[in-house]
Amino acid sequence: MKKTTGFHRFSVVVVAATVALVWWGAAVTTEGVGMAVPDWPLSFGSINPEGWWRVPAVFLEHGHRLLASLVGFLTVILCLWAWLGKKTRMLRVLTTAALIAVILQGVLGGMRVLHISDTFAVFHGCLAQAFFCLLLMIAMMSSPKWESRRELYEAGYLERMRGLSLVLFGAVFFQLILGATIRHTHRFGLADDGILTTGGRIFPGFGDFDLLLLFSHKAWALFVALAAGMACFYAATGNREGSGRIRRNAWLIGGFVGAQVLLGISVIATGKSFWVTNFHVLNGLAVLAAAFVLAVKCFTAKPRSILLADQSEPEESGKSEKGAASGTPV
Repeated sequence: MKKTTGFHRFSVVVVAATVALVWWGAAVTTEGVGMAVPDWPLSFGSINPEGWWRVPAVFLEHGHRLLASLVGFLTVILCLWAWLGKKTRMLRVLTTAALIAVILQGVLGGMRVLHISDTFAVFHGCLAQAFFCLLLMIAMMSSPKWESRRELYEAGYLERMRGLSLVLFGAVFFQLILGATIRHTHRFGLADDGILTTGGRIFPGFGDFDLLLLFSHKAWALFVALAAGMACFYAATGNREGSGRIRRNAWLIGGFVGAQVLLGISVIATGKSFWVTNFHVLNGLAVLAAAFVLAVKCFTAKPRSILLADQSEPEESGKSEKGAASGTPV
């Protein structure tokens, strides 16, 4: 157990650095300064241009690149540590995938600048969410308490929660794709400022892509809220035994989703206020993280019937050996 402590703590540091990177990237997009530095991989022909911190737009964009480089460097160390430190096969696979993802993330960021492409920007934003989930998985699996937290639940409850958590995670990730698309196509303001309506109607029709996209984001938020509500309800009522970590995780998701809905309404009401919008992005990452952790817990937990069968095998084996030694049938 002690051998994994340092690696685990370092993985948590990488997770924290990535949270900061996501927030900084959100600030770049909210302020619309993604093209403040027009070249890549250098910045104005230099690795670190003189006085970059004095110009707010360049401070945000170049600062984002520096922080991204730091996260990339930390990920390289994490991957090397997993391989050279002879960690488990799964940790080696996950850290390698994280390294590939962070390299691809950097390339997508560069392509977005060189081609002035919103498409690359959207892929860049979405890959950041997937990369973050990989880091979370690494941090969870490298914890000294990982095996002890793989809990025991009723088989029916576990099967239902696995399905619900998977649907919830998929719904949240799709919502983040819609959100990333809106953020990179509605750079200087939302297409409409209605909260319950879009373009003055409940359904804006298919004539205006921007209105349709905004409507889809708001409508899908209702589906995410419904999926989170179902997960919370079944997590609280479907299991009569166990420690309840899945239940607590589900309720945490419910709180994050409720806050996200309020933040989304505030984004519209304030006309994309910088701080409100950035916290909306950051809380969206928290929703995704909580949904991902819930799915991991559900899929790594064991049904009660399987674990009880595993525990009974040594006892039955002992009885058989005892009977054979005494010459009496068992």
